[in-house]
This record gives sequence, structure tokens and C-alpha cells, in this order.
Amino acid sequence: MTYHEFILVVNLGSIFYMLLLVLLLFIATRFKGENAYAAAIIVFTTIPTYLYNFCRSECWYHLALWLAPFGYSANTLVMPLLWLFVCRNYNAGFKLRPIHWLHFLPALCSILFFGVYFLNQPAECRWSFIAYENQGKDSLLGIVNALVVYVQMIVYFTIIFIFLSRVRHYVLDNFSEAEWTDKRWIRKFVRLLAFLSLAVILLYLIWPRCDAWLIQILNVIAMSYLVYQSFAEIRHPQVQLESITEKDLKQDLKRASELSSDQEKLRPYAEKVQEYLQSTQAYLNPNLSLRDVVDATGISYNNLSKAINVVLKRNFFDLINSFRVERAKSLLLDYKKRNQTIDAVAQQSGFNSRFSMNNAFKKAVGMSTSKWLDSLSRECDE
Repeated sequence: MTYHEFILVVNLGSIFYMLLLVLLLFIATRFKGENAYAAAIIVFTTIPTYLYNFCRSECWYHLALWLAPFGYSANTLVMPLLWLFVCRNYNAGFKLRPIHWLHFLPALCSILFFGVYFLNQPAECRWSFIAYENQGKDSLLGIVNALVVYVQMIVYFTIIFIFLSRVRHYVLDNFSEAEWTDKRWIRKFVRLLAFLSLAVILLYLIWPRCDAWLIQILNVIAMSYLVYQSFAEIRHPQVQLESITEKDLKQDLKRASELSSDQEKLRPYAEKVQEYLQSTQAYLNPNLSLRDVVDATGISYNNLSKAINVVLKRNFFDLINSFRVERAKSLLLDYKKRNQTIDAVAQQSGFNSRFSMNNAFKKAVGMSTSKWLDSLSRECDE
């Protein structure tokens, strides 16, 4: 297979595969909620570029010239759409507002530049531009476009990782089932994109001709993971954060920075919440939140949060799981005699799944549920 034939296979394969992913996403989700943003990431950031590269490699210059504005502009849509996708996943009430359209300003400027300047150039100049790129060389426009995309990556990945870190802190302080509320796969997807982006940049510096086909292959991997996780959420719906906003995250950070060292003042609140959890077994509710405990105990939100962090020296997630682990331990002592499974014990202890219970055991006792049971058996044998 020649290099040209290889590029042709990659281009056509990527185009049809991306269209298939979008079709599957539409059939399964009808593009509802965050899935609409997932579909937008696939359609607007990949297919125009792939079509342009295909027409260019096949020397279909007339069509390639018309696709060039969209092929180049698509690269500048990746990071803004990723940011909006992340925001929508952590806020069910998220809606596009006029200010959000500013994220697409680089793409708009790119389209206008190509439309007004590039397409008004003599046909010979435009054709020579396409032919020059077909030789595997970078044009000035290509270099400028790449620089814009690299700057976007640095800015948006920084913003996204900071946001995800703050969301993680917020979830641990306010929810008892972080495994289901936190949507860990979003962080994994963002890390995957960041890693693949860095890999493309480094490989491009070593072998410039690899960037076009390599980006397509790596995009196929990333978008496949995105669609797979979208399907996974349909099969196993996660707890949706209905109204988490930037204000909520700022207030959470403010409380963390203002934690009082006056433990004696906060101790009664800590004792009250522990007594409440022990007497009512509220921790058996798998979706228990800090707001639920505030409403039940009458302790203010700030005082309760501070008492858990300062006096008990843990977050809300770890506090609730400590009660659940103790409950699970007592049930596991004779679960076989009661003809129960470990999954049943997990549910009866307030965990959403065996996986969540296993993670809680590792953190609380330093070993998994199965290893804890094995150690218990060895002690009995001795």
C-alpha cells in the first residue's frame, strides 16, 4: 500500500466511522441533554476536516477550496465544545447563553478570513495553496491555525482541569455517593484528549507528515470512548447535579478557606450530626446529601460543613461511608448463612453498588471487601 492509498483509507474510514457514531448516538439518545454536545463535538470538529483532507489528497481542488474554510475552522471548535460539554454534564440546568457564543469567536474569525480573503484570491493562488499542502508542507495559514489551536488547548485544558478539581471537592463535601455523582469518566475523557493532543504535537515535531492521519486515528479513539460512555450512562444512569453553578463552587471554596480552628464551638454540631446518623440510619439512603442532613438537624449549612471538616477531620462523603462500612461489616459476618450476596449487603448498607462499597472499604480499613473477609476467616481459623 502506497502512502497515498494509506491516507485515502484513513480519510474515508474516519468519515464513515464518525457518521456511524453520530447515528448510533442519535438512535440511543436522540441527542438529549449532554449528548447533543457530544454529537456536536463529533460532527463539527472532525467531519469537515476529514472531508477537506480527503478532497485535498484526491486533488479535487474545486471542492477542497470550498471546504477549506470549514476544515480549518473545525480545529478551533474542539476546545470550546469540550468546555460546554463538561459544563452541561455537571449542571442539568445548563443552557447556552449569548455570552457562551464568544467561545466560538476564533472559529467565526477563521471562516470569515477564509471566506473574505482566501476565496477572493486568484484561482491559481488558491490551487497552489492546496498543492503546497499536499506536499506535506505547512503553509503560513496552517501554522497560524495550529498556533491558535495550541493556545486554546493550554487555556481550555487549564480551565477544565481546575473546574473538575473544584467539582470533585464540591461533590465530596455535599454528596454521600461521589462514585455516581462525580462522573469520573468525564475526567478520564478529558485526560485522554489532553494526552492525545500532547502526543500529536510531539510526534509532529519529529515527523511533520504524520499529523493529518495521526490526528484522525487518535480522534476516532477519543470519540469512540465518548460515545461508549454516553451509552454506559443510559444503561447505568448517574445522579445528575441539578443546579451546580460557579457560585456554588466559589462558596464551597470560601467555606474551605474559612474553616474555623475553634473546635469547641463546632463540636456540638459534630456530635449532633453523628447522633442523628446513628439513630436514624439516614446513611442507608444511597442519595443522601449534605442538604438533607441540614434540613433534618436544623444546623446551618456552613456550620455543619465546618464541623465535619474541622472536628471530624473528613468530608461529608467519607463521614457517611464510615457509617456504611461499619454497617456492612456487621452484615458480612453472617451473610452466607442468610443466603445473601455481597451485592445485597452493599445495597443494605447504603451503597449504590458493590464497587462503591469496595472503594469505601479500601479507604476505611486499607483493604478490599474480599480481602477483609479473607482476613476475618483466617482469624477465625486461628
